[in-house]
Formats: sequence, structure tokens, C-alpha cells
Amino acid sequence: LRDAGKAIAGLLANEKEAVGLWMYWQDWEDNRREGQPYFRAEQIRDCLREILKLAGLLSMARERLHLAKGEVLARQNFSVAPKDWKAYGNPEMESVNGRLRVMGKGGTVWFDRELEDCVISFDYEPFATDGKGAGALFAFPAVPLPGKTLEASAGRMESYNRGIDTYHVSLFRGGSGMTNLRRTGPGLKMLASVQPDPCAELKKNYRVTLLKYGPSFQVFVDGRLIHAYVDAGCYGPVPRRGRFGVRHFSGGMLECFYADFEVAALAPR
Repeated sequence: LRDAGKAIAGLLANEKEAVGLWMYWQDWEDNRREGQPYFRAEQIRDCLREILKLAGLLSMARERLHLAKGEVLARQNFSVAPKDWKAYGNPEMESVNGRLRVMGKGGTVWFDRELEDCVISFDYEPFATDGKGAGALFAFPAVPLPGKTLEASAGRMESYNRGIDTYHVSLFRGGSGMTNLRRTGPGLKMLASVQPDPCAELKKNYRVTLLKYGPSFQVFVDGRLIHAYVDAGCYGPVPRRGRFGVRHFSGGMLECFYADFEVAALAPR
């Protein structure tokens, strides 16, 4: 609610930072379909609609839900070749001393298994980069749009955005000093932006956790809650099932190491 309110204020004031964060991706590139120009009212409308829907949820009777980590569905330490992972866009991908090394720009790597509500945890070390345009994002639960495959997730960001439906969070986001939670689709919709970036330091290992349960999506780094989003259905049906994947930004080369990957079921108690 706070983020949506701040976005409306910034868009009304035409603040450069707010417009740059919240405007639609097609607007930013000045390449919208049907030749439509940048129309600030669309972003303001969507933020207002989300505020109204979330306020409606808050007015309902409160129900406390405790989630327990359940059965481990998958676990990998990458001591052997990563046969359960598929790469698109030709990134370098290899097993090195029990860790998965991925290097490239505009490439994606996907865990080759569909998952539903679960908690996904892994070690993440951004190791080396060639400039401020490099970065990484983590997508879940991702499904290709009709007529597309996961190949659309590689290459230019516009192909990724128009090719799959997913939430994603950027961690080690170039030199921006922030982390963004977004949803693909019309506008590459901003859901939340937080400063500072909790994974900003190179050659440091972080423990990242993504939790998806119903309309709730949460991101933790080293046990600290970074993003918490409740999907009120403003931007399409809530994603229910899909794949987990990593995308290295197309703006610069990034080398990372991933390890101790685990997927566990979630159960209310």
C-alpha cells in the first residue's frame, strides 16, 4: 500500500525516479503496441486499483495462518553436471566444486520441473561483472505465454517480458543499489522497490529464499524479509504453478555461483 501510494505521488509530480521505476516497459522504450504514447494515467489507475483491492482485503475478518516447511521436493548440491537444469541464450553453465557456475548476459537457466506453492532456497554469489548494466533476477512460478516456450525468456528483456508470465525479483541489480519485485506482462509491472540491494557485494555468498503460497509471495536474504507481496489480482489471475529460473541481465556480463538448492512443500498449521 505504501509503495503504491508513493508511486502515485511521484507519477503525479512527474518525478524522474518514480516515472522510471513505475512506468510500463513499452513506454520506457517508446515502443508500445499500436503506437500508443506514454500515458501516465495508466500507471496511476493501476496503483489506485491495487490500493482499493488491498484495502478491501484488509477490511475482511482477520485470519492468522502459520506455514510449516514440509516435505523436501528437490535438493541439489551441484557436485555433478546439472542435468535437471535447462539453459537458453547460451550462457556458460557448469558444475564447479559442488556449485553451479553461470556466466553470460541475456541468458536464462531453468529448473526443469513444474512446482506449485513451495519455498525455494539456494546460495547465491555474484562473483564478477563487466559493468553496471549487469544483474540477475529470479523468477517463479513461470509459465510460457500461449504460443511461446521458455526460449522467449532469453535475449532482450522485451522478449522475456512478453514471452512468460511470472513474478521475479532482482538481486544484485547492477549499480542501482535497489531490489525490485515485478510481474511480467503488460508493462513489466512494478510490485515493490526496496533499498538498499541486499545482494550488492561481489564475491559474497548470500542465502536467498523465495516463498510462494496462494496469493502471497515473499523474498528473504540471509533470513531477513526483503519483499512481501499479496496479489490482489489486479494484473491477471494469480500464478499457481510453474518453473523456477534465473536470468542474467542483457545489459552486461555477469558470473555467479549457485549452491545448496532446495525446494520444500508448505503446509498450514
